[in-house]
Amino acid sequence: MDIAYDKIRILWIDDCEGQDAGYMYPEKKLPDELAKYFQIVNHSAIPGPSSIRTSSDFGTCFGPFWWGSGDTSKFPPEIIAMDYNLRKWTDTHGKVNDERNNESTDPLSVSQSNKSKFVVTSDPSKKDVGMKAGFEGLVMGIFISSLLYQHPIGIVPMTNYGNLLEDVSEVRTLHLISKEILNIDYSEFGVSGEDRSWTNVIKKGVQALRARIENLYETFQITLSPSDLMALTESADHGVLTMHSPHAERKFSINGLFIDIPEENRAEAIQKWARDLLQTVMVDCDELKQAQELCGTVWNAYDNDELVKDRKNLSLLTIIKEAGDNYDKDAYKDLTQKFGVSGKKCKQGCVDIKTGAYSDRVRRWATFLVTLNLLKRVIQIKKRVEEHVRKTTIEVIDNSESPVMTVDDLYLALFPAPSSPLVIPWHEGKGIDKSFNWVTTMRRWKDKKEVGKKTGDLALSLPDMLAGESWNPEGPHGLTPSEQLILRGFALEDKELSQKDWDSYNTARLIFRGKK
Repeated sequence: MDIAYDKIRILWIDDCEGQDAGYMYPEKKLPDELAKYFQIVNHSAIPGPSSIRTSSDFGTCFGPFWWGSGDTSKFPPEIIAMDYNLRKWTDTHGKVNDERNNESTDPLSVSQSNKSKFVVTSDPSKKDVGMKAGFEGLVMGIFISSLLYQHPIGIVPMTNYGNLLEDVSEVRTLHLISKEILNIDYSEFGVSGEDRSWTNVIKKGVQALRARIENLYETFQITLSPSDLMALTESADHGVLTMHSPHAERKFSINGLFIDIPEENRAEAIQKWARDLLQTVMVDCDELKQAQELCGTVWNAYDNDELVKDRKNLSLLTIIKEAGDNYDKDAYKDLTQKFGVSGKKCKQGCVDIKTGAYSDRVRRWATFLVTLNLLKRVIQIKKRVEEHVRKTTIEVIDNSESPVMTVDDLYLALFPAPSSPLVIPWHEGKGIDKSFNWVTTMRRWKDKKEVGKKTGDLALSLPDMLAGESWNPEGPHGLTPSEQLILRGFALEDKELSQKDWDSYNTARLIFRGKK
């Protein structure tokens, strides 16, 4: 079965059109085996193979995207292959006045002593001895990757003059300030000839790209599909990894992302990488699968109108009976038998978040997944109401607070047919926070794997969660950043709602991202 994926985009900063007739590497187009997974971002105004040759090319190529009018199928890139020296094109074709000869007539121009430096090559073994080696490509690569730092980009420096250029203060400064921030490895300068083939450039590119994905994921700046990661821990045949950054959504081919790994070792490397990513954000695959199972059980019960109605009727009949008023004895008998009522508790047929032999951590995750389902339903209602108003009136509704999803709504979804208490709290006219044990149960959740008084604490407060409060051992007891990340990932997997739909509802924004 063919798996749909996005090709990994390569921004190629190079002046290859200005090279001599013997120019070979990087090749002017991707080899077929790489073209399956990668594509070079083309510049519509440039007839040649590279994306950018000059600073002018950079502006006309990247500018429209940056201002929201460009082609998002091309930008942002995931790999930048940058040749430092672009002088062969500019000197030969006169695209830039490199010597700034207008200084003699322009009183505002900079002096000769302040002009940007360049390196003159002096190795007699080089045929280009005496050539000026600049670093315009480095500036462009650092500039674009800095502007798009929240999108994973692997940078591959390509220069014959790395050691020489280290003597230029501007180059050395760019290297130092960007190395740690952007995870760019400048330790391997001087790639030339066959070493600059696309095979080698892309191998280094995907290694750098994976490092950026890891860094941005563990710092909660990008979202990866939890379902994709969970599937990849079991089998690399899943084939794709979906990523959302503030700038784009990408569905990476996992074979393309790991093309540097030999095929016989690739599956094992992919599975380990997916496991490590989940462990980085403190997620156990088995627990998450159990949580999905428990969530499905509880949500199906919530959607079972007959079950919920019967459980509510049992609660109401119990109130009437205990008040000494007339009640439907036959209905009460049928319901007590259906739910196995004994000692003010239901012993059978009931479903809630406490159902089953699950750990407290699984119940905590299941609570978040039920919350996600309820949020989706509320947002769908919101969209239908707004669409109806648009079609029937001239009014446009854009209310991020409506409809209101209260903590009582969430408790009902989590305890659709509770085993206890027999009388459902809101039927007694009590506030939900005064319910018998639902609130206190969630605040007593513990992680049995952890040791120590505080490290094993999994206390959860639904009001804190809905208010976007972050988790703290002493309170409040909302979500941790890792839990928000995973929940965002599940939300963005949903094909029925877009990210714009989720962002349109304030409660969803608070739960997914917390209070800003």
